[in-house]
Amino acid sequence: MASTNGAPSTVVADTLRPYTRGYKAPDATRGLIARAHETRLARTVATVVFDHLVIVAVNFAAVLAWLSLPWPLAALALALDAAIIGRQLRALECLVHEASHHNWSRRHRRLNDVVASVLACSPTGALLAEYRRSHLVHHRDFGTDLDPDLRRYRELSIEDLDRLSPRRFVSGLARRFTRYQRGWLQMLGARPSVLLPIVVWIGVWTVMPVLLLVPGRPGVAPVVAGVAACVLAYAIVTPTIRLVGEAAEHRYFNQSTVWESTISNLGALHRLLLHPHGDGYHNVHHMWPGVPHHASRRLHNLMTRFDPDAYGLTVNARTSVFMEPVKFRPAK
Repeated sequence: MASTNGAPSTVVADTLRPYTRGYKAPDATRGLIARAHETRLARTVATVVFDHLVIVAVNFAAVLAWLSLPWPLAALALALDAAIIGRQLRALECLVHEASHHNWSRRHRRLNDVVASVLACSPTGALLAEYRRSHLVHHRDFGTDLDPDLRRYRELSIEDLDRLSPRRFVSGLARRFTRYQRGWLQMLGARPSVLLPIVVWIGVWTVMPVLLLVPGRPGVAPVVAGVAACVLAYAIVTPTIRLVGEAAEHRYFNQSTVWESTISNLGALHRLLLHPHGDGYHNVHHMWPGVPHHASRRLHNLMTRFDPDAYGLTVNARTSVFMEPVKFRPAK
């Protein structure tokens, strides 16, 4: 993000004290906020299973295209396959984030961790205990040198991205992509225990549908095509989506509260691609991290209705990727 005076901004923060909260909900909303914290394990499991089934379905469709279409169309189907898989992996990552706050099941925390580790963490390369430790530091020490998000913003000069020019924005992301992705790839290369589950999931998503659903002997080529789509998704599509999404969540420069530093990304593209499963309602998340994905949008809408001035008119929000955040204007 460019600074308001036209000069490149540098993320400056009080590195010793966390930012203050910056928002207090009215007493009259305590009941609805408490109800919004109720977790629903069955609903979340159904959500994550659907994410997996989408990957299987698009992989199978790409394999059929590879078997039946001319190679240019088959290659196009493969690229579309990789794009959809990448989006689904981003959705699974958002559910890892949910699990770190025990938002799959707060009453049965061990079950929360086991189910999330199998269905969301293992296919995305996340280790839930490590992710939780790092992410909770972001909440507890927001805006200090301990905040991992602030460190990443500094390292990549995230707030210098020019969103008002699509060309310069994309160019800026491209220049940052290699540094952003390097850490993830180094982590995978150093930990076979992380890489092996990903390989297993790629096999489940790709090899099993081919063997079970394609009649006759499809040969090696369709399987290789499906695996290639998954590799493209992991290596390029998902990290690109994640980088765009993470770069949109905060602005630390010249801020002193969590509320003012947090941005909700509420456009259709945000909800569909960049911030699946309610992840775009980031002000809700930072005020009440225990609100699960299936309740965040509803709570946001309720708060704009019950506290239209202090909440509804002060949320920093985007409805487009190519815009600076503006004060949210709730629909009347």
